[in-house]
Amino acid sequence: CISNGRDVASALQMGADIAYMGTRFINTKESRAPEDYKQMIIDSGATDIVYTAAVSGVPASFLRPSLESMGITEEMWGRKAKMDFGKELDAAKSEAKAWSTIWSAGQGVTNISDDLPVQELVDRITNEFKESIKEQSKLLDKY
Repeated sequence: CISNGRDVASALQMGADIAYMGTRFINTKESRAPEDYKQMIIDSGATDIVYTAAVSGVPASFLRPSLESMGITEEMWGRKAKMDFGKELDAAKSEAKAWSTIWSAGQGVTNISDDLPVQELVDRITNEFKESIKEQSKLLDKY
């Protein structure tokens, strides 16, 4: 998972051409995500991420508390729903909709504890990236 500048630096040093993060930007002031969603991300950890196709037929990572609130139980996670992105979910209450009332997030939730303006977040990630590269380059002198 990539959720800060150090993670980006590590990915590039391992040979990646690019790194991207999605979950981290849900918790920004400009995000239109519901406040309950943002708080759930802050409150969640890696064990709250469930990878399942039971919601829409497409395997994705969802927040356990949002699955449970819509009646999608652990027993249902192994099932594959029929792909239909606009239809009501058969496995839960009629108001359950993938990515609308059942919220997605990645493993990076573990590192999210705030709700910042995007510019502040980008500045933080940039600074973390630069500091990480500086720290890693010092290893050249050591080895």
